[in-house]
Amino acid sequence: MANQSGELFEKVVINDFCIGCGVCAGVCPRAYISMGIAQSGIYTPSISQKCELENCNLCVTSCPFWNQEQNEDTIAGQQFAGNKNVLHDPAIGYFLNTYVGYSKVDSHRINGASGGLTTWLLEQLLTNHQVDYVVCVAPVSQADVFFRFAIVSDIEELRISSRSCYYPVNLEQVLKFISKTPGNYAITGLPCYIKAIRLAMLRHKQIASRIKFLIGLVCGQMQNRYFVDYVNLMAGGDPTKIQEVVFRIKDENRPASDYGMRFLSDDPGINKTVYSTEGSGKAWLLGYFRPEACNYCDDIFAEAADIAFMDAWLPEYKQDYRGTNLVIARNQEIDEIIQNGARSGAIELSEIDKAKVIRSQKDVINKKRVELAYRLFNVRNKEYIPKKRVQPDKSYSLTEKVLYQLKENVRLAGKKAIDRPGGSIYQRIEHDTILPKRALKIATDLSHGKLPTLKRSKGKHG
Repeated sequence: MANQSGELFEKVVINDFCIGCGVCAGVCPRAYISMGIAQSGIYTPSISQKCELENCNLCVTSCPFWNQEQNEDTIAGQQFAGNKNVLHDPAIGYFLNTYVGYSKVDSHRINGASGGLTTWLLEQLLTNHQVDYVVCVAPVSQADVFFRFAIVSDIEELRISSRSCYYPVNLEQVLKFISKTPGNYAITGLPCYIKAIRLAMLRHKQIASRIKFLIGLVCGQMQNRYFVDYVNLMAGGDPTKIQEVVFRIKDENRPASDYGMRFLSDDPGINKTVYSTEGSGKAWLLGYFRPEACNYCDDIFAEAADIAFMDAWLPEYKQDYRGTNLVIARNQEIDEIIQNGARSGAIELSEIDKAKVIRSQKDVINKKRVELAYRLFNVRNKEYIPKKRVQPDKSYSLTEKVLYQLKENVRLAGKKAIDRPGGSIYQRIEHDTILPKRALKIATDLSHGKLPTLKRSKGKHG
């Protein structure tokens, strides 16, 4: 096989389809690839010298956005289809059982991203010596980097990492550590990261022998590093003084979906918590800080993971501010662990119909399946596009096409404003998206049968 590392960079990285997972750098046997935060706000690989290994291509075959035969269906099929009890659904992939519940141990639930079941499971794996190390995202204190993947081996370290992180991280150093350090590992990650690890495990036998479990976290989209600055500025803060960011702050007076971001520094005046309904949620949905690769992802439920956790975004659960998990179990050993936890009373767990699990992520499914099909049709003539299981489809209604394009206009205006000089990132984005957002609102109102209200602006003559 000819060396394709250069082609990988020309097609995936240069065209902005790299998600920054760092797996390519982590498995490179010559350490020719390294990860660094790029102007785009996510980790991006760079090559120190041309690779001479003609029969390697580990970097290429491990990339989740490189076009190859392996996809989420084939990867998960190799891993789970052999179990006689396994089921399959086009939306959620292979599964043994689907559950709803939360941890009843200590402060798992209140300090977790949702119901605390991810933390509970990881603690069980360490306590029962089923793994020696857990790889999860942890806060760090260093200039311009607030989070990284950490390799932890005790419960206290693990609990520091119990919240979600909406900030770029990469696996380069983690995979290098695993390659050099014997032991059994469990790794938490988003769908694209889990896919990349599984791809690496297909050819990197040492890594494959040491990674025992992959724990998936359902994801609608990632955020680049500018998201933190924008939300902090929105609240009147100073991003240069931020020392710590805490995501998924819960408030007993708010539903689980209205979670906060807390900014901490030595200056008490800029210690703030900003909740989703106070503006950060809208910025998230409009996609200013969404990596381009996220627009080409069709994996909603981390299909290659041994188990997947998500928020229970269903009416009967989301009003509980403490949070509740939905769970998709695929690995028999993992499934037995959580069932034993329910029998012991350590966790609250009950089966839930897969249809409800699917319904809980309906907006993500629409974006990653329906909208993706139309996006793929629109870009069908580009030289390189990540190959997806979703097929290009132009069968949007005229209204849907207009709304899609107007949403794209808002997103792209925000992304361009990030690079434009002058003013703060918050001021630039708000200024540059005024007209696109106004057009989108008018079109949305019209699509819902509402007549737009035109407000007369007051000049100096009133």
